[in-house]
Amino acid sequence: MKKQEYRKAAYDMIYLVSCAIDHIPPSQKRIKNLRLHDLFEVCEQHNLTAITAYALEEAGRKDASFSMAKAREIRREILFTTEREQILSRMEQEHLWYLPLKGIILKEYYPKLGMRQMCDNDILISPSHRKAVNQIMLERGYDFEHYSGGHDDCYKKPPIYNFEMHFSLFDQIDSPELFQYYSNIKKQLIKENEKNYALRFRDEDFYLYMICHEYKHFRHSGTGVRSLLDTYIYLKQKEESLNWDELDQKTKQLSLYEYEHMNRNLAKKLFSRQKLSKEEKKLLDYYIFSGTYGNIVNQLENKLKSYEEKKGSVKGTLQYIRDRLLKPMDQVKLSYPFFYRHKFLLPVLCVYRWGKGLTIKRNIVLAEAKTLIRMKQKKHVTKKP
Repeated sequence: MKKQEYRKAAYDMIYLVSCAIDHIPPSQKRIKNLRLHDLFEVCEQHNLTAITAYALEEAGRKDASFSMAKAREIRREILFTTEREQILSRMEQEHLWYLPLKGIILKEYYPKLGMRQMCDNDILISPSHRKAVNQIMLERGYDFEHYSGGHDDCYKKPPIYNFEMHFSLFDQIDSPELFQYYSNIKKQLIKENEKNYALRFRDEDFYLYMICHEYKHFRHSGTGVRSLLDTYIYLKQKEESLNWDELDQKTKQLSLYEYEHMNRNLAKKLFSRQKLSKEEKKLLDYYIFSGTYGNIVNQLENKLKSYEEKKGSVKGTLQYIRDRLLKPMDQVKLSYPFFYRHKFLLPVLCVYRWGKGLTIKRNIVLAEAKTLIRMKQKKHVTKKP
């Protein structure tokens, strides 16, 4: 799909989503020339297919792909909810505290079942409870993908179940300031009334965490339209009751003040169908062409810019290439703790990573190389008189 066609389909998607959220029948004139195939492709990339299907049905536009996607998400939400309740019930029995995150909470604010699509369920647990939770998940037939390094353990079980058990909210290397702010997270949480070991954020803290999480994606690889919708949905429920003086103070503390205002204003204008300025349209393009979780080109461009801001254009680029070829020790400690403990095996890690890059992740490596060349060529052209 060409860029202009993709943008057109994305704008159609946004309009239909806004109608679904506000219970407004879409204008027949506005959707007369919908290209459903293009629309479906964009919706799938932004995880907004089910909610768009609701709007299409309200407008009398039946489409098999959208109907199947909607049914799939309704089924997924029902199955996930049942499975999650059983897991959390077991954690209650074992006296393990837990904090449901992101979509688990946000889905309750969406008007209808299945509208807030989720590929996984994220739950925060105590680092000291990892082994106990691991045992619970294994007993329930889950396979775990990683149980060391990083800041979460991933568990999967057919047909659809995918749980990420976080023991910190942010990565120490990736987001050091946010990692530090949330390093003693339990002190910020309050007890959920109905359970003994369930914890939750205050409304202000939940919104702040949302913004921090969205910004992490925004500045790395980009974040899609759904993150703006999550903001709009939450504000629609909570904006009047939130303590904005407190939030302004905390976002300033975390250097997120400007981002929060920008993100909030764009989300509100976008889904209340207001006209966007030229600058806002340009910003929206970044969300539109990022998809739900961003894309590799955004990630590489943003990372390289960060290196160049610290060390200058040439030195920054060289340092970036060096760190990609030879992973810095602080990152080895988190991502490959075995090799960090046995440093004499670091050459083996290099061979493993390079081999993986040339085989399994070859497309990513090629995209990275092309992005580096394109950015340098772009700068060279810009500097010409």
